[in-house]
Amino acid sequence: MVRVDPASSDSLVATTRAHLLEMRGRPMQGWLRVDTGDVRTKRQLAEWVQLGAAYARSLPLKPMIDAPRSSGPLSVSPGVAWVGSVRLSTSRLPGDHLDGRGDG
Repeated sequence: MVRVDPASSDSLVATTRAHLLEMRGRPMQGWLRVDTGDVRTKRQLAEWVQLGAAYARSLPLKPMIDAPRSSGPLSVSPGVAWVGSVRLSTSRLPGDHLDGRGDG
């Protein structure tokens, strides 16, 4: 599953093997399902990660929150993840190191 610019959803569905994600029977613009067979290589995965990361970076930042008091072992907000009482920075999105060139 990858979140992309909703304005790009129809174009991506038409030009790739991705499908619009359905939630409660409704197609969700901006949310795509990419089958595992379509991300077998690092290059294929990097392309989708880059699309999702670019859209995530375009969204406005949400305000920081204090450490959760009773929400379980893991809590994430934009830029911060809490594991227990440990604060982790998530300012770099997963896949930032992937440049889409080759599989290495």
